[in-house]
Amino acid sequence: NSATHPIPSGFYADKAAAKAAAAPPAASPNPPIPTPGEVRPDVRYQGAVNKLTTAPEQMWRQRYLYLQDGWLHLCENKGDFTRRRSLSIDVLQSVTKIPTNVAKRPFVLAVHTKDAKCTWLQAPDAREQHNWVDVIQKAMGVM
Repeated sequence: NSATHPIPSGFYADKAAAKAAAAPPAASPNPPIPTPGEVRPDVRYQGAVNKLTTAPEQMWRQRYLYLQDGWLHLCENKGDFTRRRSLSIDVLQSVTKIPTNVAKRPFVLAVHTKDAKCTWLQAPDAREQHNWVDVIQKAMGVM
């Protein structure tokens, strides 16, 4: 009787308890919850966008945007990383949708850095605009 004779550490009262203790812990069905504000290098996304340039004149240029390993890479062409501009996610302040009446184009989003710089990107449609805002915020640890 275990009430009068305590079970020594490492011993179990029945076979089921012993078997459960010997089994490896079950994997959690949910991934760990990230710390807010912590860069998430596991978030990945890619797609065609237009980028508003300001020099030598203001114009929209076709580009291909990658989000991977904690970086945004803006390439001139899909798969061509030789001509790219890269921005670390940890320098981002925010990403927001820009209203069509302000941008003079639909589906524009603005990426703001902590040093007060801003880049406007245009997604091909509303779904992609929403996806870009969502994944960049996830990578920033906002969501």
